[in-house]
Amino acid sequence: MLTLLMVSSYEVALKDFPIIDKDDTLYAATKLMEKYGLDRVVVTEKGKVVGILTTKDIIRKLGLTRTLRATTSLLHVSSFMTSDPIVLPPNEPLIRSCRIMLERRVSSIPLVNKEKEPIALLTKWDLLDVARNEKAPLRNVMTPNPIYIKETDSLLNIRNLMITEGISFLPVVSVDNRLIGIVTVDELAKAFLELHDLLPAKFRKERIHMIRALDIMNRTIPILQQSDTLGMAAALMKEKGIRGVIVMRGNEIVGVVTLTDIVAYLVSKDIVT
Repeated sequence: MLTLLMVSSYEVALKDFPIIDKDDTLYAATKLMEKYGLDRVVVTEKGKVVGILTTKDIIRKLGLTRTLRATTSLLHVSSFMTSDPIVLPPNEPLIRSCRIMLERRVSSIPLVNKEKEPIALLTKWDLLDVARNEKAPLRNVMTPNPIYIKETDSLLNIRNLMITEGISFLPVVSVDNRLIGIVTVDELAKAFLELHDLLPAKFRKERIHMIRALDIMNRTIPILQQSDTLGMAAALMKEKGIRGVIVMRGNEIVGVVTLTDIVAYLVSKDIVT
């Protein structure tokens, strides 16, 4: 049995990942994300890493008064990215990279050569494969009593909740408290991007206050039971490309297991299969 200490970050990280110049447009960045099927791009200047742009970075600023009238083709990556991200060498032990992700509350780390050029990208998504055979029951891994939203909650309220609570995955319940969907930072970013690129500027301010969770939620609900395993959750998240699963007891939501929960468990057990 290998341990996280024995595996380098490079062995697990993505070798084919999106890279964009800081002076490119937000539109170009989002199209690059779509092409790679990722929720982030590494940002460079003269070939060296200077930032990371994620879907969460996008929702922090799109919809603000100063950006509401602009289209994404007029906005620049440099205005949205997180500058000076943590970078590590490719031989960094995986266990240390995972601990840094948890301690610094980041979801990815570019791996760079001596010239600070990006050669790989380690994300929490990459740890799903590491957890695929883990047998721990979800009751031991999940975040209990998770935050959830109502179908009537507004787009802006959902954004504020995700930013203030540092979360990216929310169950959605109906007015009579039935589980009816999920909203992640991905659905939220898509809604903001469509608002900017498909709707004339004069209509955006009114429309942004009309969009509700029901309008943007994903109706495919990833449900598992408390006795199901972490490996099952990791496999489901990998297969569906979703950020978490909802843990149920009967008709009651008792927890969620997210990418962060999985990384935290792996670090606590120091496991690689």
